[in-house]
Amino acid sequence: MRVRDRKGWGTGSSLEDKMRCRVCKGLLEPRVTDLPFKIGDSAIVIFKRLPALQCGQCGEAELKQATMARVDQTLASVYPA
Repeated sequence: MRVRDRKGWGTGSSLEDKMRCRVCKGLLEPRVTDLPFKIGDSAIVIFKRLPALQCGQCGEAELKQATMARVDQTLASVYPA
């Protein structure tokens, strides 16, 4: 899973380049999906219904920075460092 910055969707200049998967170059589609996050060596937390851009070919998901910040904040409150 990757995080997109809020200024843009990558380094490409055209909209088509910006909506391509960084792993396989497939098309990214807006979706609501469940994503797992590994916490340390012994726990996995699954976030349900996260807004993401997901590749139709390989399934790789990318989150906007604001969404990832919410995930990080939630994980930090449940599993402090």
